[in-house]
Amino acid sequence: MLLDIEAIREITFGAVRIEPHEGYWRFFRFTPQQEKILDERGFSPRQYAAAGIKLDFYSLPGEVSFDFRIFPGSGRRYYAVDALVDGVNVHHHYKETNTDTDRFLLEIPAKSKKTVRITIYFPNVAGIELKNVTVPDGTVTPAKRKQKLLMVGDSITQGMDARHPQLSYANLLADAMQAELLNQGIGGDVFCEQNLDPSLPFKPSVVTVAYGVNDWDKKRENLSLAVDCYFKKAAFLYEKIPIFAILPIWCKGEEQLKNGLSLENVRDMIRDAAARNGIDVIETAAFVPCVSDYYYDGCVHPADLGFLFYGQALAKEIKKRRPDLFDITDRV
Repeated sequence: MLLDIEAIREITFGAVRIEPHEGYWRFFRFTPQQEKILDERGFSPRQYAAAGIKLDFYSLPGEVSFDFRIFPGSGRRYYAVDALVDGVNVHHHYKETNTDTDRFLLEIPAKSKKTVRITIYFPNVAGIELKNVTVPDGTVTPAKRKQKLLMVGDSITQGMDARHPQLSYANLLADAMQAELLNQGIGGDVFCEQNLDPSLPFKPSVVTVAYGVNDWDKKRENLSLAVDCYFKKAAFLYEKIPIFAILPIWCKGEEQLKNGLSLENVRDMIRDAAARNGIDVIETAAFVPCVSDYYYDGCVHPADLGFLFYGQALAKEIKKRRPDLFDITDRV
């Protein structure tokens, strides 16, 4: 059964809009205004990566397929697509390139007439556009996601360098909450209140903010002002919504001084600004082992195993503070 664009929209999570482009459907996670600001700040084409976007639905067993085109969404030269059936990863499409045209095919054996849940994670570090999206004949039901989770941050939030997009800490947290994730992480980004768009057509029930590593080389007074302005605007836009400031995880060489600041000094400044603006702080020191083996690049970006530790620990910590955010049911 070939899906039209309205049916595709119904089973898509994590995109603020879907638009036609050269015979394909392209997925966007930022508003046009945010894209303009990011472009002016020199972050193109990272705003076009599909981080956090997924198809998530119930259908009968059978064949799921689509034609797709990959285009750059970061400085990384790889992309991956993960597919899960009833929560089990059964398909991992990975290539060492950031431009590609290919076809996705997932065949689900018909062991019974029972419906199955199919979740397809798009690339974290590349853009993707689809056409000819087909699913088994019959009713297709979007998965139920009770919460809406907005996650903003830098490259680690975007998902570099998780070779399985399912295992980015952002996707892991969203899945633990059964939340619709809008991932607005951008590789290399810093605290910049311009990134927050009041017209964002996504009304979150919880927000996480995770910057700091790229802010490290700022002068103390400039960083303090940027963090304070960001939290002040976030607290205004998302009044009465829980906001969590996630401190930078361990980084190799974090004791080095940049403009007289260590990374721990940066954490202190984030703690202080969060306290001034009524935002909860999540300490991350124990989330990922402080060993280079857990990092893809040995120093900053977690590998898949490091992300797994990170995502599970973060979900546990937020659940301890706000168990109501995890009080979910997910049935057809």
